[in-house]
Amino acid sequence: MAPVVASVLLWATILCPALGHVTREQLHYRAETPRLPYDPNTSKYCSYWFDYTDSRVQCDQVPQQWGISMADFLRWNPSITSDCGNFTFGRSYCVEVTGEPSPTTSAPPETTSPPNGIQTPQPIQDGMVDNCDAFYFVPKGSGCDAIATAHGITPAQFLAWNPMVGSSCGGLWADVYVCVSVIGHTPTTTTPPTTTRPPNGITTPTPTQPDIVDNCDAFYFVPSGEGCAVVARKNGITLDQFLAWNRGAGGESCSGLWGNAYACVSVIGHTPTPPNGVQTPTPIQDGMVTNCMTFHFVLENQTCATIANQYKISQSDFIKWNPAVGKDCQGLWAKTYACVGLL
Repeated sequence: MAPVVASVLLWATILCPALGHVTREQLHYRAETPRLPYDPNTSKYCSYWFDYTDSRVQCDQVPQQWGISMADFLRWNPSITSDCGNFTFGRSYCVEVTGEPSPTTSAPPETTSPPNGIQTPQPIQDGMVDNCDAFYFVPKGSGCDAIATAHGITPAQFLAWNPMVGSSCGGLWADVYVCVSVIGHTPTTTTPPTTTRPPNGITTPTPTQPDIVDNCDAFYFVPSGEGCAVVARKNGITLDQFLAWNRGAGGESCSGLWGNAYACVSVIGHTPTPPNGVQTPTPIQDGMVTNCMTFHFVLENQTCATIANQYKISQSDFIKWNPAVGKDCQGLWAKTYACVGLL
């Protein structure tokens, strides 16, 4: 009998600490409350947290592990930028919310009468200040900087009046009202459209996008809500060309593009578009199909899955259009253009 008891005690000594370690590690890895420092602007609807304690985990792997989209992950954690910047080891991040209003669901406008006498339309951006006296309905595809510029305010003012959008603008909801003025704020007035004739003899319409090149010879009036890629595609130029000629548009994020202003879509000496109407940027992902219409510049650490999710295409289509990446995505090149849409 004694050898049996000794054997049981030996196995208990070996197994119990190991089991206790696994339990503690799992609770520390994901829990209903954060166990590490976290961004105070994290979604107030967060119901489960991921504690970043394993440096092998990459930012774009987290949504896959918890069955959520990258868009949701960035919206719930506004400190993380669109290219996964600021994903910091030793912090907690939200991976599940409960009761959050849909960021893309439209609702019929309603009005309420607050004590300050200002009618506030509904639905509104979460966390808006209560002394707002002017509102803007956000269409899909809008950016914080573009909204601020269009209403004559600074990005800092827009963030102060709508703090839940986050410093990266990842928390901005579509189809809701945001605040673009508060009581006591004096808005910047806009001048009516005019034309000027610069020394190169080309008549430039106004208002123009900020910081366009001075050798522009063709212009396009950007309607509210239209993005850089759409404007470039409509005018048969690449996104790189559009951003080079409209330096204030905000780079690949397109966050500085103004609505209801003229953008440059051609410069003196510009070569016309090729026969298929699409300018192909370079360098490109090896083996790309020849009928590509939309391109994506691949950043470091991006994967086939994250790029496909960003453009709402299937991963199988992405691999078919860029066959050299391989079924396991190991052939994806950083700092090249990949195809994300066909003619």
